[in-house]
Amino acid sequence: MGFSNFGRRFFTCVATASFAFFAIFLASSCEHKSMGSIRALEVSLVRSGICVGDRVQLEADAKASVAGGLDGWSVSYEWSTSDPEILSRPEGTRTAFADAVSAGTAAASVTARLVDPSGRAVDSRTADISFPVSYRTAPASRSEYASEALPATVKDEVVRWSDAEWSSTDPSVAAV
Repeated sequence: MGFSNFGRRFFTCVATASFAFFAIFLASSCEHKSMGSIRALEVSLVRSGICVGDRVQLEADAKASVAGGLDGWSVSYEWSTSDPEILSRPEGTRTAFADAVSAGTAAASVTARLVDPSGRAVDSRTADISFPVSYRTAPASRSEYASEALPATVKDEVVRWSDAEWSSTDPSVAAV
């Protein structure tokens, strides 16, 4: 009886130690997740009225919180676009730049990752933005801005020779 009592105690002790070890392991693997999070992520377009050929500036703002402060922690940003034929892939960190390639609805996404001091991402959040990209239109008063779209060498000649005549082979593309 003494041996079997010893066996039960030994088994109980090993089982309790194993459970405690597993609980500690599980808690330590979740420790950083419970210590820090990205509470909110906003993305914005710096200016509206984007036309084909414009350089687009996008801003991301992640609101992160970490128990004990953000010392040693960081937020990394990764940008993407759903249609690279309209908007080139944004490049940058918190501020990113992309090119408006063609007319349409441009859509960009940013993923913010909260990174702990050891370099491990512990939380992430994604935000999207969409905006129209249009073709540039001519100003209402064409004569006032007529030479602004010309190369510098042609501008000088147009100013010197006021009898220059302009024409367009395709008025749907360029009206004179």
